[in-house]
Amino acid sequence: MAASVQLVLVIHNHQPVGNFDHVIHEACDKAYLPFLRMLLDFPGVRMGLHTSGCLLEWLQLRRPEYFELVRELLSRGQLELLGGGMQEPILPVIPQTDAHQQLASLQAYLSEHFGDWATGMWTPERVWEPQMAQICGSYYRYTLLDDFHFEGNALPEDIQSGYFSTEFEGQGLKLLPISQKLRYTLPFRPVQETFDYLRELMEASAEPPLVVFGDDGEKFGVWPDTYEWVYEKGWLRDFFSALQENSSWVRLQLPAEMLAQRQPAGRVFIPCRSYKEMGEWARLDPDSPADSAPGHWRSFLAKYPEIYDFYRRMCSVSRRLSVMAGEADGREYAQARAALQRAQCNCAYWHGVFGGVYLNYLRAALTGNLLEAEQLCNSMDAAAALDTPEQASRRRIQQASPWQHEGLSDLLAGGTNLQGQPGQLRAVDGGGVYARLPFSGARLRALDDNWGELQLDASPELLQQLAAGGKSDFLLEDAGRLCAWFDGAHGLCLRRLDYYPTRFCWTDVLARRREHYHHKVEDASTHAAGEHESIHDRVLLKEEGLEQRLLVDPHQRVSFVSCFGQVDSPQQFLLRQESGGPPQLRWRDYGLSGALELHSGSKAALSCVLEHGPFTLRKSAALASFGALELQVRLESGELPPGSGLFWLEFNLTVLTDTATDRWLEADGARQSLSAGSDLPAVRNVALVDQWQQARLELSLAGPARLLSYPVYTVSSSEGGFEKTYQGTCIMLGYQPDALREGISLRLDIGALGQD
Repeated sequence: MAASVQLVLVIHNHQPVGNFDHVIHEACDKAYLPFLRMLLDFPGVRMGLHTSGCLLEWLQLRRPEYFELVRELLSRGQLELLGGGMQEPILPVIPQTDAHQQLASLQAYLSEHFGDWATGMWTPERVWEPQMAQICGSYYRYTLLDDFHFEGNALPEDIQSGYFSTEFEGQGLKLLPISQKLRYTLPFRPVQETFDYLRELMEASAEPPLVVFGDDGEKFGVWPDTYEWVYEKGWLRDFFSALQENSSWVRLQLPAEMLAQRQPAGRVFIPCRSYKEMGEWARLDPDSPADSAPGHWRSFLAKYPEIYDFYRRMCSVSRRLSVMAGEADGREYAQARAALQRAQCNCAYWHGVFGGVYLNYLRAALTGNLLEAEQLCNSMDAAAALDTPEQASRRRIQQASPWQHEGLSDLLAGGTNLQGQPGQLRAVDGGGVYARLPFSGARLRALDDNWGELQLDASPELLQQLAAGGKSDFLLEDAGRLCAWFDGAHGLCLRRLDYYPTRFCWTDVLARRREHYHHKVEDASTHAAGEHESIHDRVLLKEEGLEQRLLVDPHQRVSFVSCFGQVDSPQQFLLRQESGGPPQLRWRDYGLSGALELHSGSKAALSCVLEHGPFTLRKSAALASFGALELQVRLESGELPPGSGLFWLEFNLTVLTDTATDRWLEADGARQSLSAGSDLPAVRNVALVDQWQQARLELSLAGPARLLSYPVYTVSSSEGGFEKTYQGTCIMLGYQPDALREGISLRLDIGALGQD
């Protein structure tokens, strides 16, 4: 039997970019500050502390007492600070250049404010991929992963006998296994249970076992009912007291101390993995059996294509900045890099019990930071246009590498058109296509799957080759105002509409889909709650009737999509949406087949012919003056089927909330409720008004249309229970089918609100 147990404790504090101030203040008052103050009362209790960079920046400005407590505990030797990515990104999925800069940024921040370099790091959501050893090992000696990571990759008896080493291409990193047992007992079970478990391990081991705890600081006061249990009923004081009283056999050590005294138990090579619950949440099938293979974190980018769209955009901005490195203005470049880092904060990219993909304000915060980075890139591009011929030549050489993307050889004319002459190609980076059209300062971009960009002064023939080559994503962009992303492969639908003056995406509406926990909502009435349940086991409905909102959308919530159908009421329409709806034109794969046309001249314009058996439709979009979009649908040929009902154009738009008094829907000047929906027989003007951002999105119709609108709600899980979240408002404009013969036209414009 061993004489003692080595115990390493690590607390991880984090709040996502864009979270509400009052939420973070509450976390400070209920968890972060009382925990550190309690620690001061027990000088024999020592642990590691990781605070994400985005939270540190917030605390520095609003709760500086946190910094004071950390500095005092450091001076007493009770804390060891851990680093990581500055804005808490999922490190292996962002561009490696950005991962290195994220890691270096937090190291520099900790050194500046606390006077020391961190030797260990926190891995966000413990998402591990093998290359992490190389990326993170360049800055840190160790990180923590769950013992679940090591199952099948280390001998079972070794997982509790120490830590491990790993490497990638010769760069090493130490891995400390987090005990799942302690994650589930601290702080939810009586203190004695933890010490009974530690004694069992000690008695079963010949050498002192190593036990590592690492988990969220929010569970010590912020999670439901934990403040009363942890502080008011004294769990934390009892736990710290027990650690000091049992110090003769529970040797509490800082992580770096333990590493200095103990050799690795072995070498391991961990596959792509996260903690156990994350593997369950990342499965693409929400109804998969509990014993199914765990999902890969990157599966969230397939599960939520709306987030994948944003992810691709983020990677595009990253590449633009990488190209500019060393050539751009230092101040603007640093600002753009910082904004890009904030846009990489992980929380809005995924969802389980945690993760904020359903929280529209978190997605809006990432969008705002990404649009800031894009604006700064555009500013630096404009400055680069003033380069001397020698500077421009050097920039082209740096940017013209390498051309290895399928489908571009016909556009490259043998790869020789890299001189920047009219009608020829000028490389910006190694992938994709970027078409600059000569009109009014606006531009059209065509992007491949890698979101790389290539500039060209394009002839109509070259643009047609581009369309025939299968490039389906096109951005109509008016520098300084808006950027409209159209998907040519899905009927020229409008996927994103970004407005630069307020750095806001008006079309960021997440579709409703089945989640793995929805069965708990359906069965909530039969669930019997246990005392101090873990957050993974709790079933708490924040409002009644949530089971009636477990709806699934048949398509993504994009805009400028169309269908036929007769609808008697908004509720009937809503129900039809769930059952597949009337005959569908919406969200289907039309392909391109040369049917997509690109036009230049006084306007940037796209048009697409949609084949539907007995008839074809032509949809078009043009970027007009002052950043407005002109949209049209008309019958191209054939006859419409009789009895098809009205022809509907669908727009999914958002102002982030349906209840605030400063945001509303407006129809012909009359306010309509965003939370209740509306049904009006004939309107000519529809607008979403947002006084919070002092902006207004307006749809001006050439002819009257029936208006149906309804709020889109999702049901999701959070630390506090199951909740309804407003994603946006669906606006349906209904026309008599005969209107298609002349063409249905409307204008979409975004502008600042006038003074009331």
